[in-house]
Amino acid sequence: MAGMAAPAAGAAPSPTRQPAEPPHHHAAAAPPGHPFAAGVGAAVVALALAGSSYLGRPALAVGVGVVQLLLTLAWFAVLDTPGSLGGLVIVAAACSASDLLLLSTGGSGLGGLAGILGLALVAALAFQMQRRRRVRVAESLAGSMSAVLLGLAVATLIGLRAGRGGEQAVAAALLGGGAGLLVARWTDIPFSHPRVVTGGTRGWPGLLLGLAAGCGVGAGYGATVRLVGVSVGLRLGVVTAALALAADVAIDLGRGALAGSGHERQLAALTPVTVLLPLAIGCPAAYVAGRILLG
Repeated sequence: MAGMAAPAAGAAPSPTRQPAEPPHHHAAAAPPGHPFAAGVGAAVVALALAGSSYLGRPALAVGVGVVQLLLTLAWFAVLDTPGSLGGLVIVAAACSASDLLLLSTGGSGLGGLAGILGLALVAALAFQMQRRRRVRVAESLAGSMSAVLLGLAVATLIGLRAGRGGEQAVAAALLGGGAGLLVARWTDIPFSHPRVVTGGTRGWPGLLLGLAAGCGVGAGYGATVRLVGVSVGLRLGVVTAALALAADVAIDLGRGALAGSGHERQLAALTPVTVLLPLAIGCPAAYVAGRILLG
């Protein structure tokens, strides 16, 4: 056409601009949460509680009280619980009452924990009614009562310690649970696939090796103690390890939900929860298994 210059012979055609591809949005992977440090921390806490069991029930109660306090503070921080100061008072009172009850009754007063739980619920409801700004009431109540339940779960170690072969049963359960967590988390560092659940960072190799470690350590310890024996030690170790590892997988999913949300305080508080909560979840199972197996 007139007014338009024809392209010179041999000239390369101008490149055609391709439309930019839309960015791909991938779901953020959950951060691993320092599995090395978490594994070591769980093992250290288990060793410390097992050692305090050999020093007597009062020493174990002191160790249990420290775990209850640290777990409660971290739990409130993770949940960002409203009215956490009043909730802390309620949880501290409930945990102190449960520890003293199990110390004074020699472990036979475990049924009294239900009464303590009921009184804690009444206190938590009364606290919600007197709050000046009653916002996020359900969250505050749920945070306080879940913390009470976790504290009572840890207190069952005192009841287990009071029974026949109690100090050895506590040690077998805690050593098995601690070893299971340690091996599982360390195995996840090089071998985290296949995943146990979608969206998590825990792998099946670590989970299975952790269960095997709980069995082996519990049985190995039981072989050195006449009152426990290999069979009872193995079962105490694997029961505690299984519950602790299940809780660990759940915490890992919670970490994934917080990833990229900007909740840095909650993510930081999740580290002590990752160390302490799995052992706390395993304690009631250890109590039931110990009482059935040892009487």
